[in-house]
Amino acid sequence: MFDLFKDIETYKGITPYASEHYGVYQPILGWESKLTKKWIQRGGILIDPQVKRILDGRILPGPKEVEVRVFEGVLSWHVNNPFQLFTALPLEPGSEKSPFKVILAKDLNSELLKLVQIQVQTFVDNNNGRLPENGEWNQLIEINNLMDADNGPLRETNDIHWIQLFKDMQAQVQDQPITEAMLTAAKRKLLELMQYESQIATFLLFHVGGQPGYDPNELKKLFSVQVAPPLSDILLPTDPLANIEDPLANIDPKSKSGALSPVGFVHLFRQYFFDLGTFLGEPVEHIWLAPGTTIELIEVSTRKTTIERTQESNEETTIRSEQSTSVKDELSDAVKSENGSSTKLGVTTKQTVDYKVYQGTATASLGAESTRKDARETSHKQNREQSEKLSSEIKRSFKSVFKTVTETTDTRSRRYVLQNTGPDLINYELRRKMRRVGVQLQDLGSQLCWQVFIDNAGATLGLAELVHFAESPDLANLKQPEIGPPPAPIKITVSTKIPFLGFRTNDDNGAGAIYGNTGLIEKVDERYKGSYRGVRTNTTNDEAQDREVVMGPFPFKIAPPKSNYELAEVRPLGPQGKQQQANARPVETFNKSDGSFDLVLDSVDFGGENLFLFDVELKFVPVEAAFKEYEVFKAEAQKKYDAEVSRLRKKNFMESVRDRIKDASTIKPRPSWDLREEERAIVYRQLIARLMLDSWKLPDTEDSRRLSHVRSEVIRAIFDVDAMLYFVAPEWWMPRRHQTKHNLTAYANALSRKPSNLTEDDTVKWKDVESRQDNYLITEDSATAKLGSSLGWLLQLDGDNLRNAFLNAPWVKAVIPIRPGREKAALNWLHSIEGHEQDGWDTKYTGSNTPEDQAILAELAAELKEPTIGNVLEKIADRMEKQNSDIKNVLKADEVFENGFSHLGKNSFNAGLPANQVFSQWISVLPTDQIVAVEYKSTDLFEP
Repeated sequence: MFDLFKDIETYKGITPYASEHYGVYQPILGWESKLTKKWIQRGGILIDPQVKRILDGRILPGPKEVEVRVFEGVLSWHVNNPFQLFTALPLEPGSEKSPFKVILAKDLNSELLKLVQIQVQTFVDNNNGRLPENGEWNQLIEINNLMDADNGPLRETNDIHWIQLFKDMQAQVQDQPITEAMLTAAKRKLLELMQYESQIATFLLFHVGGQPGYDPNELKKLFSVQVAPPLSDILLPTDPLANIEDPLANIDPKSKSGALSPVGFVHLFRQYFFDLGTFLGEPVEHIWLAPGTTIELIEVSTRKTTIERTQESNEETTIRSEQSTSVKDELSDAVKSENGSSTKLGVTTKQTVDYKVYQGTATASLGAESTRKDARETSHKQNREQSEKLSSEIKRSFKSVFKTVTETTDTRSRRYVLQNTGPDLINYELRRKMRRVGVQLQDLGSQLCWQVFIDNAGATLGLAELVHFAESPDLANLKQPEIGPPPAPIKITVSTKIPFLGFRTNDDNGAGAIYGNTGLIEKVDERYKGSYRGVRTNTTNDEAQDREVVMGPFPFKIAPPKSNYELAEVRPLGPQGKQQQANARPVETFNKSDGSFDLVLDSVDFGGENLFLFDVELKFVPVEAAFKEYEVFKAEAQKKYDAEVSRLRKKNFMESVRDRIKDASTIKPRPSWDLREEERAIVYRQLIARLMLDSWKLPDTEDSRRLSHVRSEVIRAIFDVDAMLYFVAPEWWMPRRHQTKHNLTAYANALSRKPSNLTEDDTVKWKDVESRQDNYLITEDSATAKLGSSLGWLLQLDGDNLRNAFLNAPWVKAVIPIRPGREKAALNWLHSIEGHEQDGWDTKYTGSNTPEDQAILAELAAELKEPTIGNVLEKIADRMEKQNSDIKNVLKADEVFENGFSHLGKNSFNAGLPANQVFSQWISVLPTDQIVAVEYKSTDLFEP
């Protein structure tokens, strides 16, 4: 093991090579009606609450009300104000009450259980403090009573919940009428509450009924019995210094009353770093050299350095650079870097000096010495843990790679030549050179500070909005659907074959033989039944006049050209041949569905042919089914087209979303100093608005501005405004104050009129990844998610982790130091701030078990002043004003640079030392980039 304190006295007087400023801020916490214990014991009020508590536990008061009687003109100075006599009635002694009080050990947030508590209280009062057992529970919790819908406990529980819900609605709307939506929400909430209460009722019945697996005596775990202290405790000594307790120990956790002092303490410290020399650490490599052997070692040390430069051009050019080194061999630099990114420190600037301020625990003591001791302990613990953590990280970051070569190589790496010229085998071990860094903490004194809580401080900060161009999909190559015209009438011309059919063998079909006078054949053989005949009309020859031919009907059947069409019209046209002449009667009867019709000729000239073609024009029209079919086809075609358009738009949308996620994740944060200054400006607005009193409310006139000018200078003279620091409360102090989620609907609307958004099918996730409200989107090309993405935080794209914590913080505690020597002036100013009387200034102060606090209370009692927090603070201000105005105390802060390092010895931490002294010390061991070869002598454990 190393002796880190070896020869440490030889470094006495060396000056520190680096330093870092720290502070610990301690707010002063009070609690109304609980911290008044010591004040009451001193006789400050009429009734001792301790005595009252004992009496209330065993005796019921006699008087119940106050009677007022008016007497006219009793005294001359009561003429305008009649004399009123108040009398407490009845004027009689109190009566004994049960000393037992039933407490719900677990109320289960159930009003029904509170009603059962009343029944248990009655049982305990009647049974000398004993809780029910076995079947006795069934007497208190009875099923028929619970089933009474009009007067039972569940009915009373329902009314309690509804009255509370109604009060909440009235408080929400104030003077406005209650909306229907609110009533619907209240109805839903009441149902949820009563469903829970009914389950609690069944839970109780299971136990009182002794059902299998349920023991009635298990209900005892829900209740406990407290016994009031005996009346003899009143006779105990009431010395204010006897049985002193911690005031905060008596705080009622359910109490809604509290007090927080407007002024707290900030204790300033300075951390010094001393170089206490180097030593050789543990071996990192062993080398064996045979006689006459030469070995060359090349040590390769790697270090990665990232340099980022930002150039801003306006009327002038400013170049600022940040350098972050992954391997830090300097503890002070590592500490500074760690503090710069910590969300738990309040950072301020005090005359070009950065103070990193820890937030200490609240204290009920106003004594400067006792609070300084707590602050020293906090600072020592925080800085020691930080140094140890950073030292360990530095040690882990060092890595050496050794290469053994057989010939000399000219490299830029460090080279070692080991040579053994003797006859013996030599073993060298390579040891890393280690640094010994001493760290000391010095107390720089204490200051009073004014603290203010600013709720939702980030609400007025502007957020960066990403400008991302959303292109519409390219639909040029997508063809519109070819639907065609809607169904329309179709006209076609068909050529029907008209044969020559004579009745006799001498019938003539020669050219020029015209037949007409078509008539229905009645008395012929069966072959021509129902046919029409035509006789020759253009002849005077009797024999030729007897010639007859069949004029029809000639049946034809033409199928509709398309399905769902029917025949609507048949119009005879005429023969195709030039030698034939024929006319047909209009066709009035035909079959619409199958397209069949008959032709009957009025006149015909066969022109010497036995068969000729007669043209007929047919008109087909669509039926209703054709229109429906067309609409279905049209809808299907449009659906396919829309689906393709949607696919292209979604593809384009997905690509745009992926690009936006990638672009948003790679946005570089603004410089940290720029973000911090912006946050400080927001906090400054709130603080200055309060410090300027009512000047900001005055009209913007010349006189009002002059008042503001004067007050601003007075405030700067009293408060160290530039040294303001602020503590950001973590989001989990008030969860879900802000909640955001990826919402791309508006982004999708920019691409098309139809909203589109990502669905479960658009993301790839493992089976064990469930859908949660705060899930966020990433791609394989996007950078790492920002702090708070998985928490559903409100995020600023160009903000760092500290900015996002600031935006989501429920509140920010801002602290402005009071200038040394101006403590009384600052208290006087703060006492006049509007609303100041409600922040704990007038709260009774009880002190603690420290001589300093007791001395302050004794001084106030001698001056006949009430020991309020404000009066005690004025006493503290007097003392601190004298202390901080003493130039000797100011000069003591520089003694470390004048006297150098001074070893504190075995007592490396002493929180009770006077101010401006070094009170804490520790040593950190750090590696260097140097390796030293040392001859190694092994230990022989074998006996000869």
